[in-house]
Amino acid sequence: MRKNAYTLSQKKSGIWIVDFDDDGQRRRLSTKTRDKTEAHKKARDLVLGTGNTPGSVTSSRGHSSAMVTMNDLFVRCEKTIWHPRELASQRTLKSNLKVLTKLIGDEPVATMDYSRLERLKDDLFALDYAPGTVKRKMDTVGKALTMACRWTDANGKPLLRGKPPMPSITCNNARDRVLTPAEERAVFKAIEVRQQSEPTREWWRYGRLIRFLLDTGCRLGEALVVTEKSVEMHPDGITYVALKRHQTKTRQPRLIPLTDAVLESLPKLTAMADGGPLFPFKQSAAWYRWSNIRKDVQAMPNGHDISDVVLHSMRHTCLTALAKENDVLKVSRWAGHSNISTTAKHYAHLSGKDLHGALDVLNRRAQQG
Repeated sequence: MRKNAYTLSQKKSGIWIVDFDDDGQRRRLSTKTRDKTEAHKKARDLVLGTGNTPGSVTSSRGHSSAMVTMNDLFVRCEKTIWHPRELASQRTLKSNLKVLTKLIGDEPVATMDYSRLERLKDDLFALDYAPGTVKRKMDTVGKALTMACRWTDANGKPLLRGKPPMPSITCNNARDRVLTPAEERAVFKAIEVRQQSEPTREWWRYGRLIRFLLDTGCRLGEALVVTEKSVEMHPDGITYVALKRHQTKTRQPRLIPLTDAVLESLPKLTAMADGGPLFPFKQSAAWYRWSNIRKDVQAMPNGHDISDVVLHSMRHTCLTALAKENDVLKVSRWAGHSNISTTAKHYAHLSGKDLHGALDVLNRRAQQG
């Protein structure tokens, strides 16, 4: 590339980026404009050094490097640690990055100090996201910044000298909410009423999805990929749904026994699916229908307030019921947790069976004494 020559490229956000050679060193800077004519003007100024060039950015940790934006970092993460081979929840990732790109995408990685992250957290809350959603988006930023401390630029220098502390976020975890039997009955009644009033809108199949979530403890994303081929009859006489490695959040295959209620609906579901997913809903559609059902349940005579119940609550309801009669290891295998400590954290205190066994040990000890 000859001196004073440059090339322009446009980011997904529309911002134009200028690439040029600066005494043998490749520079890549943002013009901070979406107008191509203005971008050319700013590019010439940046190349000639006559403009307000951000040439290099010095972080609060004293690290100076060519400007790498958060967009650049996100793209690199998508090609590596967030590649579909490594991360199953691609929908959630794309949703998080869409928001984060608008808020901080064009800002240099080196400027992501605690104060900037605090402002980002406030910006996310200002968009009316729930605490849990804000935390997940901030966790995405945190993971990217961790990688920035490991990765280097063209000169072999770390993109970020040290990761800043992340702002704390207090969450009242709605995912741990459990449906009571009365609430569960009200949910299915509300779906039945919707089915009768809106017969063309697949409410029967949606009701079967809710039953499947409650009876299997599957995550929503796992349930939505189940097909007829996922259902297997084993020699033990029990029918299972088999989730493959690439279909689970933890990248671990697992078998989940199916209840009588789920088995009863399988023939009709498989006929409707015609080889495709048993529950052909997009996640956004499943959530939209759930918001309707929550309102319907509350509007019923003697209705219930389930405004804090999310679709993940179905999984927690299932696993909570299992934990009351089974040991933690069995519940962990059913849930598909990558680490038994996750199961113990949420469910170990519910297992009365374990305590009864401990009581027997003490009784025997007393009798022997």
